[in-house]
Amino acid sequence: MYLIELFVIALSIFTGLQVDNWNKYNQDRELELIYLTRIYRDLSSDTAYYTDRITRTKTLLDAYRNFIVRAYGNTRNLDEFLTIMRRIDFPAEQLITQNSTYFELINEGNLNLITDDSLKWQIVELHRQIEVARNHFAEYNQFTANLLMHANTKLNLIKYLVMHESMLPWDDHATYRDDEWNFINDRKSERFRVMENLIAMYYHKHGLFIAYMEDLKEKTICLLKAIKTRKNSLNK
Repeated sequence: MYLIELFVIALSIFTGLQVDNWNKYNQDRELELIYLTRIYRDLSSDTAYYTDRITRTKTLLDAYRNFIVRAYGNTRNLDEFLTIMRRIDFPAEQLITQNSTYFELINEGNLNLITDDSLKWQIVELHRQIEVARNHFAEYNQFTANLLMHANTKLNLIKYLVMHESMLPWDDHATYRDDEWNFINDRKSERFRVMENLIAMYYHKHGLFIAYMEDLKEKTICLLKAIKTRKNSLNK
């Protein structure tokens, strides 16, 4: 009788532990599904962001190319110079992605909730590559910002770059001086070379940024497919 009672107690404890383990497993899978759903949403937003930035940056590259073509042609008057100048811009491209869910997963020690090791590695690796790209963006932006400041000391072209007429206090063409812009017709001048080098550096920078974003977009789309597959298995 005593042995039977011990067996019943042991069986009850074992069963209780198994139930607890099963409940914990189910809770973890529910949490995994929640995290994957949120990461999927973040990455979908990133994909749209990459598509938009790639399109916009390609337009900017076209404007740089057009400037060089026009510069090596003949810019005969002020209106033509204003036209090509106001089609270009010298922006600092930021890499802005949705990473709050990923960092929450890391900071709360929940990364291992994702039990598919291959999927977990893909998520970590993608975010590592995003940080590498983000840091490179920041470094190159700082370099070209310094270059732009130096170039402007030679060119003094701020008022020619203003895009919106409502912002211009220089509506009268008489306020523009020929010596400010005529360098564009002298390809041997120092100011022409400064402008050409500035355009070339910004062209290279934004071309590099496009390459980064196209690569990240492709890898993000692959990861979205893998997450969708895992989500479907969890929902069964």
